[in-house]
Amino acid sequence: MKKILISLFIGIVFLLPQVAFGKSVSGNGSVIVEYLHPIDASGSNCISSNTLNDGDPITWDVGAEYIVNAYDNSTNQIVNENATVPQGTQIRFDVVLENSQTSWFENGRSYDSPNGIWVDSFPAPVAGCLLDLPGRPPSQNVYFKRPTTNFNHSGSSASMSCNGNGSLCTVTGAGTLATSIDFSPGSFVAHGSGVYMADPVAPAYWHPISGIGFPVTPVLTYPIQVAGPTNQPPSAPSLTGPTTGSTSVSYPYNTQASDPDGDTVRYGIDWDNNNTVDEWTTYVASNTSVSTNHSWATAGSYTFKALAQDSNGASSGWSTPLTMTIQNIVNGTCGAANAFPTTNPPSIGLCFSGTNTPVTPGVAPGPYSWSCTGGGGGSTATCSAPYLEPAPVVDLKINGSDGPLTVNRNANLNITWGNIPYAATCTGTGNNWTGGKFTTGGNDNIQATAASLYTLTCTNSQGISASDSISVTLAPTLKICQNSCSGSIEPPASFSMDRYDTKDLVACHNDAVSCTDATGDVTTSATWTEGGGNPVSLGGSSPKTLTADNVGTESIQATYSGNTVIRSVTVTCTDSGACQRDSRSQSLCQKDNFTVTDNCGQIQNCTGEKTCDYNWKEVAP
Repeated sequence: MKKILISLFIGIVFLLPQVAFGKSVSGNGSVIVEYLHPIDASGSNCISSNTLNDGDPITWDVGAEYIVNAYDNSTNQIVNENATVPQGTQIRFDVVLENSQTSWFENGRSYDSPNGIWVDSFPAPVAGCLLDLPGRPPSQNVYFKRPTTNFNHSGSSASMSCNGNGSLCTVTGAGTLATSIDFSPGSFVAHGSGVYMADPVAPAYWHPISGIGFPVTPVLTYPIQVAGPTNQPPSAPSLTGPTTGSTSVSYPYNTQASDPDGDTVRYGIDWDNNNTVDEWTTYVASNTSVSTNHSWATAGSYTFKALAQDSNGASSGWSTPLTMTIQNIVNGTCGAANAFPTTNPPSIGLCFSGTNTPVTPGVAPGPYSWSCTGGGGGSTATCSAPYLEPAPVVDLKINGSDGPLTVNRNANLNITWGNIPYAATCTGTGNNWTGGKFTTGGNDNIQATAASLYTLTCTNSQGISASDSISVTLAPTLKICQNSCSGSIEPPASFSMDRYDTKDLVACHNDAVSCTDATGDVTTSATWTEGGGNPVSLGGSSPKTLTADNVGTESIQATYSGNTVIRSVTVTCTDSGACQRDSRSQSLCQKDNFTVTDNCGQIQNCTGEKTCDYNWKEVAP
């Protein structure tokens, strides 16, 4: 059982660290460790007690490689060992740790792997219990703790200014940059299938890389030469040019810098703002402006910058960046408001495309003008709208009212209007009020002899008209008409009838002067009354029948809608047909007289109507 369980652990051997930096440190070693595993079997995932015993030696072989690169921080270019850099160069040291830089092997066992895993920390196992950790593979492996790094420049003859751990330095004086890189002591932890290896004395699981034939702290010295002060970098260049433009249009940008040593300079432009020069100019004299053209295929915002480099390789810092906003080309075109007459300055429909300028003038009257400015270098359109003079403002009043009005026949109509804005001419229409009117206002008085629509129409200088109208109607009157409302017979206030005669009467309520309007027959709705005597009588419904019954005088009246009409009727009796009705009129000769009593009670003297021959003739006996 002891050999089976020990085979679950990982053996580790340390190879001498290598520094891929132009120089390296080499060496080999191994370590043998004996383990004692007191186990608390109370946990469900714990190995049963007495399954591992002390004294089982395990040997580990381990290798790890440290890679360090040096860069010119301004250009991001690698600085090789013993390279010469100008004063002012900013050197950046970067340490690269890859899993492929590690290796391990369990000497005498069946477990190994191509490499280990770099980690910053590793959780401690539960005391006395060897458990799988979340996120860690349950297979055998070795974990290397990432070292801390310190960059020591104490051996340098060149002057410099560095950050806290010395990983970023600006060289300010000539000499040699002799940099040593110190790494913290390495350590590892082994992880088997569900178990950790614990130290028998102290339950630590990180094991130092020591005592195996190489220094605890590997050191690498990296020399870099710093040029003398005779060559200074040029100043950061100015960068000027357009900041707005259109797609596929080439725009010039000017760069200019001075070199303190008077060296010729060239300019590098970083068009995509990634701190890498994309385009170099030719070398020109110090403080000479150089123009470089550039275009962009798509719309958007683009930031770019430039640096200067002298003929000795010294580079300036980056210029202040420029941002170019690229637009698609848009030609300005006038909108629907163009050429459309308007009273007030147009505010909508100014441009179909482009951006409109303010409309001038900003207030009436026009004509009005504006421009539609294109985008992205597009053309500009000039637009205008003619002035539309407002229609006249007409306000007509009759008897101080806006109407409609109902007045009595022949009532006075006071027609008034004030000054008519924008009016060139005015014309009035209506009963007794037709013709030209003053544009400055008026005051007319007429009689209401008929219903009428009174209208004042005014026209401005552009032929635009406006009007105001008031309808005047006459108040209806009640009339008693004979036969019909339009029969043109209206019995007078007093009239006579022969005894036994009849008249058909109707009541008419309309605005007609007399019985000439067929409308307004209210015969059945009116109240008809007699005067209380017996000369006449009323019968029927529509029309009402007036009968002369007896000689005398009596009044009749009709009432409707608060109006009453009274007529006085005198009945006379003249029986002109009494003689003809008597039989004697036909049997007596024209020379014969007789008397009759007529229907009126009067005695009439009558003569016969028979034709008789009064000449004497001889006749045969």
